Amino acid sequence: MIALLTLAAAVAAASPTGYPEVRTDPRFELFGVVQLLAGAEKRYSGFHRYDIPYTRAAETWFKPFARHPCIEVYQRLAATGLDYIVFNDFIYNLGDPPALLPRRHFEPGNLPDAYGSVEIEEFRLLLADFARVSRFEAYFKETASLREAMVSEVAQQAVALDLKSRLERYTGMPVGLRYTLIVSPFVEPSLSSTWVRDEAGGRRLTSLYGPEELPGRVGFRLPTRLGALWTEILMGQLDLAARP
Repeated sequence: MIALLTLAAAVAAASPTGYPEVRTDPRFELFGVVQLLAGAEKRYSGFHRYDIPYTRAAETWFKPFARHPCIEVYQRLAATGLDYIVFNDFIYNLGDPPALLPRRHFEPGNLPDAYGSVEIEEFRLLLADFARVSRFEAYFKETASLREAMVSEVAQQAVALDLKSRLERYTGMPVGLRYTLIVSPFVEPSLSSTWVRDEAGGRRLTSLYGPEELPGRVGFRLPTRLGALWTEILMGQLDLAARP
């Protein structure tokens, strides 16, 4: 038994780690559920609804909370023209649910005149309440295996793509940025939002990435995003190089 465990640990340690790293994020799953209940249209919200077990599980779990005031406030803000890029930035700058405490000061660049920081803060408080009363944390745990399948699919593609090594060979420069993909079935099948943050270990890029309709299934095609991935990394690299 000990020998088998040692062998398993050795294999795991030898397994290649893809670049970018891949994970899911409870903040964006929570926001996706609100969009789902609000009937958000992908043309204006970037929200996608696929008829897959994960979406059906969300609809079953959260249907009793469809009349929570958080849903109405989201609809009102979206109706004023508050686009999904701003919503994504807002969600990214919050802590994990259910508290959703602000991690950074939010200064949206294109809030409609009719709504400002007061309404955005109202939405945050209602979203936190929605997370509590709907037991979002319990849902997130119960559906972990469905999300793990998505993460595994993209992570395997990242390993096969060998993005970092290919980019270093192409440019002749080392890639010093860490990169994370947050995957969610509720977001559009592109790098819909990307953030750059300086951390203790260096600079990190983080992008949202969603699946698409493939023959016979819903899945991911990371190699088709190679150009977008390279663009984000190179822009981050150039910004670092330009610093005094």
